Amino acid sequence: MMDPIGSFDEVKKNLLLYLQTAFATRFQSIEEERSKLLTDNNVMCRDPWIEPLPKYQSSGKRVVDLQVSDLPGLTTDELDRFKTLVTCGLFDSTRTLYQHQLEMLKKVLSGRNCIITAGTGSGKTEAFLLPLFAYLAKESRTWSPSNAPEAHLSDWWRNEDHQQTSKPTKSFRVSQRGHEKREAAVRAIILYPMNALVEDQLIRLRKSLDSPQTRDWLNRKANGNKIYFGRYNSKTPIPGHERLPPNSNGTQKWKSSKVSKMMR
Repeated sequence: MMDPIGSFDEVKKNLLLYLQTAFATRFQSIEEERSKLLTDNNVMCRDPWIEPLPKYQSSGKRVVDLQVSDLPGLTTDELDRFKTLVTCGLFDSTRTLYQHQLEMLKKVLSGRNCIITAGTGSGKTEAFLLPLFAYLAKESRTWSPSNAPEAHLSDWWRNEDHQQTSKPTKSFRVSQRGHEKREAAVRAIILYPMNALVEDQLIRLRKSLDSPQTRDWLNRKANGNKIYFGRYNSKTPIPGHERLPPNSNGTQKWKSSKVSKMMR
């Protein structure tokens, strides 16, 4: 059993012992005054605050147990696609959904605008991502088959046609999506209040949308298309011109280019 208060007291005790040993003086009065000062609640540390977490109500259903009635607007085939996509990395197939996660899924797919407020560890991330994954699973049925990517896409720097020459006439940048046929569009925009939260959420998205299992799912279920995502913050370059390598006379050529980093 965890003992957070006892662990805090033990760490505090050991730190005080270190300070008294490493920086000891021969004056007893100074030692006593310093010890009293360091044990004050506002000096070396603060007393711990313990946040009790409620036991959230379970829906009694795992992702694999969901029925068509739980996901309004989805057919039986689309429901199966949703289940297999979600369990690739977003949601453990053995885990039971909380009641508020299932309710959020139902209401969003019913066309409602929803707000969810819950405490730490309540699965808020899954609550707003599950409906999004349901829409992606449904739409992916209509995506046109993706052509094979260009042969030099993964190692363009080895291709002589894309090496820098004395008189370059085109950009050496290789389009990562030039081989796709599906309609390009932004499917979702997710806003976060701070970058630290974004970093954590990007890890979740990578596990959910770029795992080996998800890539295999996309090859089999989405005609080889992929689900892209990215981020914008204050350090993201704005759309503009793409600079070409310098010509032999040292001047630059420019080519218009647009940048898109939203989830697609």
